[in-house]
Amino acid sequence: MISTEFSLFGARKARAEGKSQAWLETYLEINNVGLKQGLQRRPRYWTGPELLPLDSLLRCCGPEAEMEYRMPRVEWERRLKKMQLNFVQLENFPPLITQYRSGIFSVRDGNTRHEVFSRQGITHCWTWIWYDTAEDLIRAGRNPAQAIFIDAIESSA
Repeated sequence: MISTEFSLFGARKARAEGKSQAWLETYLEINNVGLKQGLQRRPRYWTGPELLPLDSLLRCCGPEAEMEYRMPRVEWERRLKKMQLNFVQLENFPPLITQYRSGIFSVRDGNTRHEVFSRQGITHCWTWIWYDTAEDLIRAGRNPAQAIFIDAIESSA
């Protein structure tokens, strides 16, 4: 049985048991169907969960003008407040999901968590990272032998 516990513990357990793909698919089916659908388009390499400096991970969603996915500030702050009220410790949250893009780690799932961590004074967080090519893995300083190759995130349909 795959671990569906969406915390750092569940993600690390899935990785140790060779069930990272199942964990990611199940997590995304429940929490971010749009991203899951995008990940179905082609194979990718994955690493993680790994602990990275929070300031090395760039959000793509929020109220700021430069965000790829804009959210009204009122809605953004409402989500942050709700998450902050339930904050106990970093390990209780699922790892962020980031994409390596031309030297940048772009947060593709977990932008709200990223901001909550920042406001809590957390300097590092856990993340899954996907790379579109083996060359990207090498450019990012990762060992391809330690990466997980996922042919494509599966559709539940």
